Amino acid sequence: MARTTWRIEIYLPKYYNPDTRGRRNSVEDEKFDRTQVELLSRFGAVTRTGKVPLRIISRLWRHRGVLHEDDIVTFIIYTRPAAQTRQFLRRYKRTLEERFRQLEVLIILTAVEIIR
Repeated sequence: MARTTWRIEIYLPKYYNPDTRGRRNSVEDEKFDRTQVELLSRFGAVTRTGKVPLRIISRLWRHRGVLHEDDIVTFIIYTRPAAQTRQFLRRYKRTLEERFRQLEVLIILTAVEIIR
């Protein structure tokens, strides 16, 4: 029998936003490792992409008419639906925006059906 589950996807950049000279520095691995430990502690399991260079996702977007591109690390979590999870994600989003020095971090929550 199938049951409804939430799939949470958190998209984080491999590089900081450009400095005044247009240079982009790599985000320190420790920040991704810390995020992974926090998510594992909270949810009991987490999938991480981007640890191996061939597994990086590329993301394009426009902001104020300028095209941006990022290499992305994603964290994927499956969990049971709960109001506390939404509240946690709203708070954690702000934490990640500060940690990764981003204007916004993309977090997607989708109801999925796990086939048993």
